Amino acid sequence: MVDLKRDARPKAVLNNIYKHTKLQTTFPANFVALVGGVPYTLSLKQILVEYIKHRQEVITRRTLFELADAKRRAHILEGLKIALDNLDEVIKTIRQSRTQDEAKINLISKFKFSGIQATAILDMQLRRLAALEREKIEKEYQELKKIIDSLIAILKNPEKILQIIIDELTKIKEKFGDNRRTKIYKREIEELSEEDLVPKKKTLITVTHTGYVKRVPVTTYKSQARGGKGVTGMTIKEEDEIEHLISATTHDTILFFTNQGKVYGTKAWDIPETTRQGRGQAVVNIIDINQDEKIMSILPMRNSAKHLIIATAAGAVKKTSIKEFQSMRSSGLIAIRLEGKDQLVSVHETTGDDNILVITKKGKTICFPEANVRPMGRATTGMKGIKLSLGDEVIGMEVFSKNKPKSNDKRRKIFRDILTISENGVGKRTPIHLFPVQKRAGSGVKIAVVSPKTGDLATEIILDEKVDQVVITSKNGQIIKLPIKNIPQMGRSTQGVILMRFTNKNDKVAAVAALKKEIEDSEAN
Repeated sequence: MVDLKRDARPKAVLNNIYKHTKLQTTFPANFVALVGGVPYTLSLKQILVEYIKHRQEVITRRTLFELADAKRRAHILEGLKIALDNLDEVIKTIRQSRTQDEAKINLISKFKFSGIQATAILDMQLRRLAALEREKIEKEYQELKKIIDSLIAILKNPEKILQIIIDELTKIKEKFGDNRRTKIYKREIEELSEEDLVPKKKTLITVTHTGYVKRVPVTTYKSQARGGKGVTGMTIKEEDEIEHLISATTHDTILFFTNQGKVYGTKAWDIPETTRQGRGQAVVNIIDINQDEKIMSILPMRNSAKHLIIATAAGAVKKTSIKEFQSMRSSGLIAIRLEGKDQLVSVHETTGDDNILVITKKGKTICFPEANVRPMGRATTGMKGIKLSLGDEVIGMEVFSKNKPKSNDKRRKIFRDILTISENGVGKRTPIHLFPVQKRAGSGVKIAVVSPKTGDLATEIILDEKVDQVVITSKNGQIIKLPIKNIPQMGRSTQGVILMRFTNKNDKVAAVAALKKEIEDSEAN
């Protein structure tokens, strides 16, 4: 166990341990074996071929031994049958002999018995003269003939020997087998990368308030009706709470943006996969984050994006080319330079011609074109996105195309909604077209009615026809998965309906993530 100082960086310490100790090491494997008495370096296929040859030889020799043993016994039974058929003459011959050796010679000369048969007759017990015992001898002889025929058939047909190998290995697998711990790829070794060894699959990634991160398969959570209590999403400490939840693939690069305006990156498969109730691993063991930094936004980096746009709690926005985030350092990069006590809140990808929607906790929002925000470098402060009232702050930001989506399939309903959820689990969907596009830095319009019943807005997310369900988490770890068809569409000046009830009255909504239909379909297949 290694105890770290308060200001130590666990990732850096672990890397040094890997480098300077044998905590993690490699060793060569020399696949040299004797083949026909000659040493050879064998490939995996050659090892399997030689093993099969060995098993063929073992089964052939075993079959020959069993055949010889069966023929020997059948030969004895043939002699016993002849003796029982001529019982009186056999007994008379034995009684007229002076010694056992003389009796053996007389039996051989008179009845043409072999030495083995004659010995077996002389050793036969009197009880075997009974009628039932004679039937047993006949039955045993007939069974031995069948065994002899089957053994001869095995020796004549190599395919049967291979089938015996398969059957015996199958029995061994059923008795001793466990899940495969290695993966075999049909390609050259030098072509393999670490990513090649990780299966590409959809996953959910969560981060808690105290900095625990984990990923779980999308199929972990079953869909429920609106207003349910959901299930326990993870085992967390009493003072902990879930703050971030996204869907991604295991091959995605996950960007972690902190309250201090820095960004760190890691592959999704580097994040430990756990059970639904598992706490996960401290994020400081995944990325080299400072002790006083807090994860504010997580984002899977896609190749289709051109820019990243960042929003802060004080209402500032900033757009930066995504290329500036592709070369990630272990110590992180500056994503935005913050002023005073301002904090980073949300980050999204953009195409260069999108609309931006900024949402505040008091139920206000502003929609403006992305073109109103000029591109800047990473280490800049940005510009004002929304004018805030006293006590208000930004809780989220969404990005959507300014072009109205179209579909060639008339049966498919096209829509774009903003799902807003308050602290007390009240939520609704509001169509995007209800929000007027205006200039940046205005006060905006109402997105939801906020009251003591609903509490302040806690989280939001954009939905379209590709989204099938949403996953809502509470600060105490409750999770519920809802079909979006169960969430009603409402106007801007409404509160919404109850989407989630809490087992703990003091619990609050923490985060929401959207699950696309193709995610569900691919997992089901």
